[in-house]
Amino acid sequence: MRIKGLYRHPLKSGRPVALSRASFDHFGLRGDRAFMVVDSTGEFVTGRKHPELARVQAQRVGHELHCRHPKLDQALELELGGAEDGEIGRASCRERV
Repeated sequence: MRIKGLYRHPLKSGRPVALSRASFDHFGLRGDRAFMVVDSTGEFVTGRKHPELARVQAQRVGHELHCRHPKLDQALELELGGAEDGEIGRASCRERV
């Protein structure tokens, strides 16, 4: 078997990130789907209902999650509430795309 490509989705339903190598932990591919978008009631926002979510590129930078979308001039920089590497983080934002 040969692996031709390896991808991680930092944001569930978001744009994938190509990897040249990866590490795994007890949850699977480290950093894969570590973040998700929820609405004001705490319900998960799906890519099926909101296809624009698939165009969001998320990247963890220290204790922030940077999210980019073609319709935004600059990245949203969301501070993560105490999440350590490998943990699920939490941030809040009121931006609309």
